[in-house]
Amino acid sequence: MKNLQELLAPIIAQSGPINRLVYAGCGRLDSVDTLAGLARKIKIFEADKNLKEFNVDAIAEFPHIQYVSKPLWMADKTVTYYRYNFPRFNGLRKVIDAKGRYPNLKLVDEVVLQTQDIGGLEEHSEFDGFVLVLDVNGAEVDLLAQLTNKTLKSLTHIILVLPESGLYGPDEATEVFNSWAGENSWLVTQTIECADGSSFVRLTPDIEQRQTITVDHAVSNLELRQRQMVETFSAERAGLEKTINELRQVHETQIAALEKTHKDTLNSLTQKVAGLEAENERLIQAYKSVEMSVKESEKTHKDTLNSLTQKAAKLEAENQRLVQEREAMQLAMRDLEQRQRLMNEELVRGEAQLTLIKDLLLRDSAF
Repeated sequence: MKNLQELLAPIIAQSGPINRLVYAGCGRLDSVDTLAGLARKIKIFEADKNLKEFNVDAIAEFPHIQYVSKPLWMADKTVTYYRYNFPRFNGLRKVIDAKGRYPNLKLVDEVVLQTQDIGGLEEHSEFDGFVLVLDVNGAEVDLLAQLTNKTLKSLTHIILVLPESGLYGPDEATEVFNSWAGENSWLVTQTIECADGSSFVRLTPDIEQRQTITVDHAVSNLELRQRQMVETFSAERAGLEKTINELRQVHETQIAALEKTHKDTLNSLTQKVAGLEAENERLIQAYKSVEMSVKESEKTHKDTLNSLTQKAAKLEAENQRLVQEREAMQLAMRDLEQRQRLMNEELVRGEAQLTLIKDLLLRDSAF
């Protein structure tokens, strides 16, 4: 912690108290109390809650400290966290120690953890201008490479706690770090070597190089934009010419197809008109024939009606005559019946007279 305070002292002397501090990994901190005095707002990313030197529960006493129980890593993913019998070696990198400097160092536990992507750091914090401290045991270069331009522009200083050379990997990491610093316009402004072989390094932005790079980038971007515009225009022109040719061919093909369709349609319509005219003539003839038949039927109907009317009149007269004859016959029959009745009565009287005469004759004979 003393080394960290020594690195932050020039910053405080130049710009006043640090407003914001993001601390990834707390294995080297003495206590929360000491950390609380480093800045007005602090955000901690620490996965190991069991550090004896760092009491996580004590953070509740400091409202300006925000604690995230996830380690910063190169992506949001599940990783293995290595714990050793010496806590300062704990982390997401496994100790290699190719030189055999720590024969008593033992891996005591492996824990699966969920990490938080350092590339989206500005999306998970309120810090728009802050000091970043990376105490991540061998993962410094990889995490630096994942910082977005937005995050890099908002950083005022970067402090790295670098492990001793070769402890977590090959020495090429130093060359990669120097390359990253040069490409991203950061300068090593202070280094503190520790007795255990580790070191504290403070980085600050290289303003002049950034301005030069900004101008060069602007010119390069302008030239690139001009080339892209020319290439785009050429490509668009070629595309338009191709499109025009294709449209011309399509137009010619469509015109030829339309002319053929028009010709075929005209021939078809001409044939249909001729057929309709012939059909119309046939229908006219049929209509005349039907009209003539209707007239003949009307004449026949009229003649038949006259004939039937005459026959009906004759039949009516004949019926009247027959009625009269029937009435005359009925009268004659009644007269005959009367005469028959009278004759019957005369016969009865005649028979009675004959019987009387007979009786008289018979009596006369007797006398």
